[in-house]
Amino acid sequence: MHYRDGSFTTFSVPGGVTDAIQGTASFAINQEQLVTGIYIDSNSMLHGFLGAPNGPFIKLNAPDAGTGVFQGTRPKFVSPANVLVGYVTDGNGVVHGFVWIP
Repeated sequence: MHYRDGSFTTFSVPGGVTDAIQGTASFAINQEQLVTGIYIDSNSMLHGFLGAPNGPFIKLNAPDAGTGVFQGTRPKFVSPANVLVGYVTDGNGVVHGFVWIP
């Protein structure tokens, strides 16, 4: 997260592995300063999240999400009402859109 004073905040979602391939990636932030993105686990599966940079985080796995390498849930946008949109890669590698309403 980048603040008006030029400082940054880094964070990792618990459960994400922090090496060269796995970890946490943020894609969007809303006016409430809630961030959405993915974290990658030790099996290289993708999981979505929503939360403040200092936590807590809601971890998201869409029902149709695959559990293989680089399959899973990918939120890409968070609305002012904390609604997420994104896509899921299923177990066959097919991509589907999703909307998550808290």
